[in-house]
Amino acid sequence: MARVHGNGAIVVPIPAPKKRNWNKLIPIIITACLICGLIGGYFAFWQNTGSTVTNPPPTQGGIASPVTPTESEIDSDGDGFSDWFEENIANLDSLTPNDRYATIFNTVTEHPNPYYTKQRREETTNLKTFLIVEEKFKPENIFLFTDKEATYENFLRTMDYLAEISDENDLIYIFIEAHGAQTAFACHSGKDPSEFEISDEFLESVRGNYAWGYDEYWERGGKEEARKDQQIWLASTMGRGIDFNEINELISKIKYKKMLFVVEHCGAREFAEKIRGENLIIIGRQWLEGIADTLIRSIVSPDAQHRNLLYQSEEFRSRESSLIKLGDVNSYPSITEILAATIIDYHIKPWKTAWEQRGLDCEAILGMTNPREIIEKFTNFSKETESGTNINEIIPTMIEFQETADDFYFGEAKIGKYRETDLYLLSPQ
Repeated sequence: MARVHGNGAIVVPIPAPKKRNWNKLIPIIITACLICGLIGGYFAFWQNTGSTVTNPPPTQGGIASPVTPTESEIDSDGDGFSDWFEENIANLDSLTPNDRYATIFNTVTEHPNPYYTKQRREETTNLKTFLIVEEKFKPENIFLFTDKEATYENFLRTMDYLAEISDENDLIYIFIEAHGAQTAFACHSGKDPSEFEISDEFLESVRGNYAWGYDEYWERGGKEEARKDQQIWLASTMGRGIDFNEINELISKIKYKKMLFVVEHCGAREFAEKIRGENLIIIGRQWLEGIADTLIRSIVSPDAQHRNLLYQSEEFRSRESSLIKLGDVNSYPSITEILAATIIDYHIKPWKTAWEQRGLDCEAILGMTNPREIIEKFTNFSKETESGTNINEIIPTMIEFQETADDFYFGEAKIGKYRETDLYLLSPQ
């Protein structure tokens, strides 16, 4: 019977448990266990007959072993290339580190109009960003110098450093954009353009070189813009020059497996013909922007290079890279493929009418998919019609002493793997 305590709580007494007769239960439990074991063994036998039993992954200290990486993820030598890529695509030893080093040297990113200065600097720094993020270069292996930092001393220091740390298995990439001539290019003075004085008398003497030289605009601001332009030109050309003999000497000190040397300045085509080296690929008279833009548009997205440059049309910013149709079956862009795509996007398409007037069958080139054929067709025609005019001056040339451009790559980034990103609006330091 329930009882009520003084605090009002009701307590129900719990009856004592009944005693069990274990002598009767034990035989029943044993019999049930035997029956369950026989039934389980029967089903297990028929399930495993004629099939392979998958064993669980081995454990170490009670912890399951990690999932084995795929073939394309294994990088035995830690150089940023997978073993599979080195063995099947790049023709490299997967057990020997092929360290990659890039020097980006641009003395001409500054412009009288700050907007164009921003454009040029982004186009230069975007290449560094691309090499680090997409092609897995080590950040400390990329040396970027623009404007006041693009001095002779910094260039020489970098080349000496590469000579000190490189070995015969390394891949070297050198990009130079500057003012120059057929035998040399100029380094930046390291000074601010405002330190150079430009007289009014001198400006009057060069007034005809500027599109804004007519009276009204000249007095309203064109004159001062021309002054800034002349100051920038002096600042970027009054540094020590580097001729082809010194370049050859510097290159000879660097140990490498392959080297890409891209140089853009007036007379760069003739300058390139004077550079020498084994397993060296030289591209002369090709804008650094052309290489960078071709790569970034084809691998990241069509507008990744120019998304925030509003002065450019949407059609220009979103145009597809010709690497999409030139890329071979492995989808990795080689130096040969990059140059062929750059020729189409930066030389054939923009100058199509002018080239056709000279007799070049542009439609035939645009229909080609073999990179070697595109380069040879364009280069041979250019040499045949050489006349010293501007259109021939800007065309690129590629020189290689061994045919190494076809399996020379920046990294493993694939063509056409587009995505939305604002990554290329950043400037890595």
